[in-house]
Amino acid sequence: MVLAMMSRKRTIEPDFPTSRGVMRVSLEARLLCLLLRLAADDEGRSPGDPWVLTGKLYPSDRDALDRIPLWLDELEREKLIERYAHEHEAYVRLVDWYEHQRVDRPTPSKLPAPPSESREPREGLARPRKEGCQALGLHR
Repeated sequence: MVLAMMSRKRTIEPDFPTSRGVMRVSLEARLLCLLLRLAADDEGRSPGDPWVLTGKLYPSDRDALDRIPLWLDELEREKLIERYAHEHEAYVRLVDWYEHQRVDRPTPSKLPAPPSESREPREGLARPRKEGCQALGLHR
């Protein structure tokens, strides 16, 4: 599986470091949380395989492969991300994506939707209900 980096601009609010969920994770998990926004497609989804994430987000960090699963655990514990699998492949969804990112001309995701999205009725790319880390500090 290849992770195609999106060429979209992403925004980060100044209160990102002081948001509740972010304050509860390690410095390394916070960095991964930010980097996942760069890797995410226009629906806030990304491959979640540590090998893929290491290659794209931490290409020169030898210890990242062993540590990414721990950082993902932290982010999931604080409901910053949702991890899911589809056909034996790992994926990550940024829980509050639609609350903090607005994409003017979104490209439909080529990645499978997580089970949580398939249970929630959505109109196109309408913003789903608020959940998890509402105060992540990333804005639209």
